[in-house]
Amino acid sequence: HPWFDRMERTGKGALHHKDSPYRDYYSFLPNDQAVYFNDNPNCPKLNYASRAIRHMMYKGANSVVKKWISGAYDADGLIIAHASQIGDNGTSRNNLKRLAQICKEARSVHPDCLMIGDYRSDARYVLNTDQNLDGAINYTGFISPIRAFFGGMNLTGDPIPYTGEDFRRTCENYSVGVAQEIKLCLINQLDNSTMPRFFEILGGEKSLYLSALAVLFTWRGIPCVYQGDELGDILDQYEIGPSSPLPYIAMRDHKITPYSKIVSAAVKELSDIRRSNPALTLGSLVFITSGGAYFGYIRLYNDRFSIVLVNASRQAMKIEQGSILFPLLAAMYLPDDNTADSDNNADSGESLLIPLSGRNIRRTDHGEGLEALYDLLSKEKLSVSCFGLTKSSDEFSENFIKELVAGKTITMPARTTVIINNEKKD
Repeated sequence: HPWFDRMERTGKGALHHKDSPYRDYYSFLPNDQAVYFNDNPNCPKLNYASRAIRHMMYKGANSVVKKWISGAYDADGLIIAHASQIGDNGTSRNNLKRLAQICKEARSVHPDCLMIGDYRSDARYVLNTDQNLDGAINYTGFISPIRAFFGGMNLTGDPIPYTGEDFRRTCENYSVGVAQEIKLCLINQLDNSTMPRFFEILGGEKSLYLSALAVLFTWRGIPCVYQGDELGDILDQYEIGPSSPLPYIAMRDHKITPYSKIVSAAVKELSDIRRSNPALTLGSLVFITSGGAYFGYIRLYNDRFSIVLVNASRQAMKIEQGSILFPLLAAMYLPDDNTADSDNNADSGESLLIPLSGRNIRRTDHGEGLEALYDLLSKEKLSVSCFGLTKSSDEFSENFIKELVAGKTITMPARTTVIINNEKKD
């Protein structure tokens, strides 16, 4: 870049000239050595203590930030790469302050722009501050645990044992203390340019790939389909790495596999399912079950819900329903205030008062009264979709719904994600 000018093309770059007009744009050590991100000489660190660089990057009318979200480009938002590294004098000093300034200037020209931070680690320190980033790339709360659960590998491709209970615990722990509006702006991915391909870490396991895609589209936040994710086994066939160009000629000539067509169709179907149910775009998320190779959760929003059950094992499994659906049944069918209000209705000590979406409801663990709630569930118009080894069918849907509303056990088919949505009431 002419500001830095490592190759000395302009005779006034910051690297070689202390009197350069761009010298304070960058960070230098006392020995005049430039400070680089991750010691990469291609990435000299900007110095946000400099008023001039703040003007060029986000304050000026034609700054980098304002240029791209207004005028001819009119982008709807920005992702700030390595957001934790933005700061003064080659450090992360004043990181929160500088990020807030960037967001403020962006919103001054585009009030509804989406400002996302790219964090490989915990981003809650900034997400829980006012007037700052709207969300982040969700490594800690989704990308890392989903790759560990389905692929048994961490973000760098090293083996790691991981169960459905590990998945639940990690995701729940990360969501603690994060506002719902922030959770809905977290970017969820299976792949990106920095990690081994998801299809690769699955060993080309086609059913699991479809099952994981279903989790991506039903998870709380924004699903992001990284380039190539929609191609399935073409990734393996053409050895397409995380940053490789796609096989455009083969795609143009329709030299794609039957499985690739299935994956593309699944992405479209999942997109349609997500758009059709506001619980999947705006709803809360509550885990209802988890174990060795399975987990399940519900999404809730007003009178709409989605139940998602994931079984990554090689065999079907039955789980006892008991009161696992109580958060759903209570939110849908119990009165708004079911608290004890008289001596005759005093709490016997057998039930537990729990908060759910700001309401007080009572959960009776031994199942009293659940039959009536399941009866109300049976009156809902439900749709069932399968992604993985088991395919969607009218017969499967009918049998599954019968089992679900009976409230006894649920059979989770092998290598499959099952999505149960209630339809909008007339």
